[in-house]
Amino acid sequence: MNPPLHFNLNWEPGGSGTKEERLTHASLGIVADGKAITRVEDLLARTTRPVIRVSAYPLAVLLASNWWRLRWEVPTQEVRDDWSMVHQVAAAGGGYVWPDLKIVSHGDYINLYSHETSSIGGESIAYLGEMNYSLSAEDFVDAVDDFIETVLARLVNCGLDDTVLHKLWALIQEERRDSAVREYRRLEALLGFDSEKGPPSQIDALIEMGARLGAEAVAEVAASSAGASELEETEEALQQADQMVIADFASLRANLMPNDAFRYPWQYGQAAACRIRQAIGHPEGPLEDAMLEEWLSLSENVLAGKPDRNMPFAAALRDGADAGEIRVLFRSNWPSGRRFEVARLLGDHLVSAPIEDRLMPATNAKTARQSTQRAFAAEFLLPLDDLRAHIGPVPEDEDRIEDIASEYGVSPLLVRRRLEDNGLLNLSI
Repeated sequence: MNPPLHFNLNWEPGGSGTKEERLTHASLGIVADGKAITRVEDLLARTTRPVIRVSAYPLAVLLASNWWRLRWEVPTQEVRDDWSMVHQVAAAGGGYVWPDLKIVSHGDYINLYSHETSSIGGESIAYLGEMNYSLSAEDFVDAVDDFIETVLARLVNCGLDDTVLHKLWALIQEERRDSAVREYRRLEALLGFDSEKGPPSQIDALIEMGARLGAEAVAEVAASSAGASELEETEEALQQADQMVIADFASLRANLMPNDAFRYPWQYGQAAACRIRQAIGHPEGPLEDAMLEEWLSLSENVLAGKPDRNMPFAAALRDGADAGEIRVLFRSNWPSGRRFEVARLLGDHLVSAPIEDRLMPATNAKTARQSTQRAFAAEFLLPLDDLRAHIGPVPEDEDRIEDIASEYGVSPLLVRRRLEDNGLLNLSI
């Protein structure tokens, strides 16, 4: 069985550049999901082929130099200046025409985005085909490790055993074996810094908070570009936040299925919300504020109110993974936003949060955990079957979208996104 991602290398004579680059000249095929990302049209030979002729050394150095950020850094709303130099294969350089391939982490899984290119600028090849492919982070790491180690073995066999790549890879392997260093590098990458470039005081503070609130929860906060000060503010506010009591919490969780039955986090979140809806006796229809407040023992009209202070993100605090009672901190000023936050935090407590986490953040980060939260909340508040039944024959009807949003207590944007994500609306939001 072929791996989800593989770098096929066949060494060839020729090439140019440094000795390392010449010795690792090869035909390279990058294959994901059985499809060649490196499929090109050779304009001079007038043929197509699934491989490119390049030196593997610059690509191996790029992947090794940026290993921690490629593995952990998630996209943020504000793209950092050096983001493309880290996450795009074209940055490997070396005078070669690399595929327009972008590597994007979401924590538990990695997305590969590749696009067709033209022969602009007199290039002799053009890349063919588009791809948007997700694979587990473990499969990505295995593929990158295998590629880099194959390049290193080639260099050793050719008499070079002390290259820049050897030193880089030895350091990364040493860091990966040390749990304390590994956690430091993860947070550093989540904050958007290269190795050894992050602010030590902030990272140390996050690690200390992770020991108290949960390391995975703190990583989620770091992925949202928030730091130690925002986390401290949130922890303080949670001590006085609204209480929420989930009735029959243990039996609700017993209704859920294992997440390994689903390929993508959003699929698990959506399926879990369906199960919870069934369990509480509301498989369809809107969930009114009064019903949610009564079921969750929230203060009356809390979903229609506004937070007392501006918070960097919504969050909940629990005493343990089996606790039915939690404290909920709102961020949104809008009733539909507060309903969505409650649903996200409910989903996180039931479905996503690791056992060790006391803190449950609902952030704007594009991680697998936040994706699960959002999918749970969307299905919980606006079931897809309900949306299909209500939208009618013209899903682009803005008045109908507004009516559905009002009836189900969600934002019109959520309605549009659900329509688009499920192929019911061909409209860019």
